[in-house]
Order: sequence, then C-alpha cells, then structure tokens
Amino acid sequence: MPNLQEVLDTQKQLEVTLGSRMAHFEKMLQPSSGSLSEPNFEFITREFYEFKMFALDVFRLLRSQIETLLSQVDEIDTHKRRNALLLHGLPEKENENCTAVVINIIHSNMSLKNNEIELCGTVDAQKVY
Repeated sequence: MPNLQEVLDTQKQLEVTLGSRMAHFEKMLQPSSGSLSEPNFEFITREFYEFKMFALDVFRLLRSQIETLLSQVDEIDTHKRRNALLLHGLPEKENENCTAVVINIIHSNMSLKNNEIELCGTVDAQKVY
C-alpha cells in the first residue's frame, strides 16, 4: 500500500521520464534536411506508439495509487468517527453552551460520564453532507 511520499516520488519520476521522452520525440520531429524519409517516419510512428502506451500505463498507475490513498483516507475517517455520537433534532438557541446541553441530555438518558465527552459542536443546518 503506497504512502503519500511514495506517490509523490513516483509522480516526480514519471514527470521527468515523460518530459525527456517528449523532448526526444520533439527533437526527432524537427526537420533536419527538409522532409522525413520513410524509415524515419516508421521509427517515429513506432516511438510514438510506445510513448503512448507508456503514458497510458503511467496514468493507470497514478489512478491506482490515488484510489489506494482515497481508500486509506476513508479508513482513517471511519476510524476517527467510530466513537462519534450524533444527536439529531435538538433545538438550537443563540449563544448556548453546546457542551452543557449535550451533557444534560446524556446524563438524563445514558450512562456516560463527563470526562468521556471529548468534543461537542453543532452542524450547520444549511450545509448538505
């Protein structure tokens, strides 16, 4: 499973490789004595095809690494929320102490202690998640 630094290193290496291959290809396209001869055209066509296949492989590799990293981020988010408790339908008042309201509800309905609550906050009702 690649980490972020490995993905960045791979991306930098691929950028250098793609850049040098493009520069080489571009140099071959420069007219040297007027027009391209038939053997040069076949060579350039073959080189272009190989470059195209290489570039597609690079994009597949990067897509795979990005998908792996997204999966890791999802796992981290899921792990972070494993002990989250969301309370819905509570009326909000301006400048209220959210922690005090939650503690009051928890004490009256559940058997949690004050020190088991690490963070309280409201979710903006205007945002769609």
